[in-house]
Amino acid sequence: MNLTDDQLRESLHARAERIAPPVDVFGIVETRALRIRRRRVGASVAGAVAAVVAVAVVVPTLVGGSPHTNRVGVGGPSPSADGTPSTSAPSVTQTPTGATGEAVLDPAAPWPYRGSDKAISTATLNRFQQDWSAKHPDSGAIEPLWGEIYEPSQQPELVFTAKLGDGARWGIAMASASGTKFVVDQPLAAGTTVLAAAVPGDEVSRLLVVAAPTTTAIRYAPDGVSFTGVTMLDPGVGVTALEGDASIDKLQVLGAGGDVVFEGPAPDPAASISGEPTNVLGWPARGAVSSDLRRNY
Repeated sequence: MNLTDDQLRESLHARAERIAPPVDVFGIVETRALRIRRRRVGASVAGAVAAVVAVAVVVPTLVGGSPHTNRVGVGGPSPSADGTPSTSAPSVTQTPTGATGEAVLDPAAPWPYRGSDKAISTATLNRFQQDWSAKHPDSGAIEPLWGEIYEPSQQPELVFTAKLGDGARWGIAMASASGTKFVVDQPLAAGTTVLAAAVPGDEVSRLLVVAAPTTTAIRYAPDGVSFTGVTMLDPGVGVTALEGDASIDKLQVLGAGGDVVFEGPAPDPAASISGEPTNVLGWPARGAVSSDLRRNY
């Protein structure tokens, strides 16, 4: 080997000493893989914690019900809870949860009578009782709650209860030239605090409300929000014109202590108390009728 080979060898050795050691590629890859795995595990744990927090927030909300659960509730069946169709005026016999004491109508010991003595004369009561018994043969005697001589018709009107079997019913009887009309004839739910119905009026239907004598106020909200007092006929008895929006209007009754014993939808005006369909057209007779037909009829 000549001098040139020795010089080349020394040069290569000197360069090799200045070159950095080879990079551990596999070590770097392993470290990076471990780092990625740790990040994924951390993200999974954070997601699980977030899910647990979400469940803890949502479940009490679902169990607690809607935000309207503190609103004055209505218990008891609707007017047609006995399953039989009703042809009487729309009415309300609903009871807020927890109503007790004097505010509740007990058919075994009903509220005292209020109103005109003329509406419960012997002749009037006998007529109402006879017609009621004809309609409900198994019913007991009617118990008057309130009555008046309605000024436009000069005929007696009576709100009453009556036992029937194991239960009771309530009704509104109106005298007329053609006989007694029971514009309300509904089951009386246990715990009832308010009797309300849409009954015929002079120009528009009337909202007639009968509650306990200890009632301090009866209010009506045509728009479902703004309550104003109705005309009080007697303690616990009120009346007003049903001129509100039938889809949203409300009735409110305050008890002896000023507490709300009832708040709910007002009864809707009866389309036709007489039961005649509202879509009947008053078309006049047309054409000539033969004399033979006149004789046959």
